[in-house]
Amino acid sequence: MKTAFAISSLLFGALCLLANPARAVDVEIGGFYAQVVGGDIGDASVAGSEILNLKVAEGSGYGMTVEFTLPNKWQLELIWDSQDSYLSGNLDGQGQTRLADTSVNNYLFGGNYYFEQDAFRPYIGFHLGATNFKTDGQDSDTRFAFSFGGGAKYYLNEHLALDFRLRWVASYIDANSIIYCSLPGACYVAASGDTMNQFHLTAGVNFRF
Repeated sequence: MKTAFAISSLLFGALCLLANPARAVDVEIGGFYAQVVGGDIGDASVAGSEILNLKVAEGSGYGMTVEFTLPNKWQLELIWDSQDSYLSGNLDGQGQTRLADTSVNNYLFGGNYYFEQDAFRPYIGFHLGATNFKTDGQDSDTRFAFSFGGGAKYYLNEHLALDFRLRWVASYIDANSIIYCSLPGACYVAASGDTMNQFHLTAGVNFRF
């Protein structure tokens, strides 16, 4: 339900923009590939056992963006990205091992400020939204998230652009919170940490309409 609410909110914002042509001059839709690093959750426990250095393993991801151009140097943007990964941790001093398959999905809405309006366009951006954590076959958990980053686009022509960026995504994780459940009665409970920090290095292609 939390994930559906987050997606619905983002789509509602997009529809509001599209319904007001005075604000939305044109639209860009893009797809991207990401390399994701970071993902430390901190110490945790599961079924009475202690886990040190619980984390989402680093790896690749993918996603898409929808941007709405404003009549200035700003563009409003929706971002969805997904990482299929696994949890790893040091369970009862046995060393860092693979614990459970997991996926991380971010749903973000915000804006990018473009320093130039030529073919080469560097920019910075800030976004707010939600991160959804899910272990295969179990209930998911959704947390508040925000993102800050920057990048550059290079327009090959009026309708096609290459998009490269680096984003920091911080997902709120409070202590003593249940994040993942691998089996009934065997949930991973975070014992420390305020945020899970990930860095997304992305390369994509945007189509402008």
